[in-house]
Amino acid sequence: MRKRLLILCATFAMMGCAAYRTNGPDAEFREVVFSYEGKARSVCITGDFNHWAHDSHCLLQNQGVWSIRLRLPHGPIHYAFVVDGKEWVMDPKALFVENDGFGKQNSVVMIE
Repeated sequence: MRKRLLILCATFAMMGCAAYRTNGPDAEFREVVFSYEGKARSVCITGDFNHWAHDSHCLLQNQGVWSIRLRLPHGPIHYAFVVDGKEWVMDPKALFVENDGFGKQNSVVMIE
């Protein structure tokens, strides 16, 4: 199996990160790693992949970096971080953003 890692963020940026690993050209899902750097008591990720649930996919902290590994389907994934259960934060390292229809923006990652 051919594996490739596409990093969709700069490694030196301060807040969030999304990267994904492919497991062959015909795989239906991709493993995606989301990370967030910043002061927080809790960090979760919300998006169209979990029906915008703000507490169903929480990141684990390791040496000041919060991260979670998810298997997501092909196509665009719209998401945001939920910090301390209340503050919705766009991923500052996301290559794509989209208006959320409520005056803010969501991060977008394209899973190929």
